[in-house]
Amino acid sequence: MKKKLLVKRKSIRLLTVPQWLAILSVLLFLFTPLSVYSQEPVEGGTLSEDPFTFCVGDGEADHVSKVSVEGASGPNSQWVVTDEEGTILGLPP
Repeated sequence: MKKKLLVKRKSIRLLTVPQWLAILSVLLFLFTPLSVYSQEPVEGGTLSEDPFTFCVGDGEADHVSKVSVEGASGPNSQWVVTDEEGTILGLPP
């Protein structure tokens, strides 16, 4: 059985100058690198606290008090609790 190859003719349509400009502006927008500059230097700072002890699993909430941050700069800050390997254990509410 022979297979027939069907070819459909498509009309070629020329784009107008405004259409070309619209396509060009979209392409320029998509492929222009974006640079983000911080106006303010940011420093995470150092946490220091009074000695404390936790008893995990005793049914009582474990709280840390008298924690201070020294040397931090920037408009916002947030603490992330990690273990010694840097695995995130908890985030602020």
